[in-house]
Amino acid sequence: LMAFLTPRFPAVILKVPQESAVSKSVCDEVLKQKEPTPPVTRFEGKPAKVDFTDYPEARAYYTMITQQVSEGPNFAGHYTYADWGCGTNCLSYAVVDSITGNIITYQGGDVTFEGPPSFDIDSRLLVFNPKEFFEPSKEIKLEDALKEGYSFYPTTTRDYYELVEDGSGSPWLSMLCTENVLDGTFSQ
Repeated sequence: LMAFLTPRFPAVILKVPQESAVSKSVCDEVLKQKEPTPPVTRFEGKPAKVDFTDYPEARAYYTMITQQVSEGPNFAGHYTYADWGCGTNCLSYAVVDSITGNIITYQGGDVTFEGPPSFDIDSRLLVFNPKEFFEPSKEIKLEDALKEGYSFYPTTTRDYYELVEDGSGSPWLSMLCTENVLDGTFSQ
């Protein structure tokens, strides 16, 4: 219990909760409200040769992209998520359709990351800086983490994307939500 005195008012007793609470994740709520996506169909054949026509700048990373694509799809049924580092906490990536070889998106060095992205062959969801990477932080108060010099960047975001396929055969990554990486992790 803490008492506060002011010259004009009597002492006020406030109860301060002793248990810690984990900060809330806005994106968790957004994902709960989202309509279900159609299931993915796994591609079992040999991946097509990567076509760099739409993203000629990605050719600078030809070996990194083609090597990962040759290993087969790892994302959303028949896509390959391929990435490579570009410096400290920097990530470049491409998503390639294993059936057509088309690069559907390419980001060259502008993703700040603290941990590996989260994606799965049976899911259309791609998450940069996923909460799972920060799970050990749930038992630590943010105030203590700051004092101890935890290596995180308060301006780094957690970004949720969904791979969308429309009837015209034009897939793309659609931004679902973005939040600070500390949301849903450190105790308050």
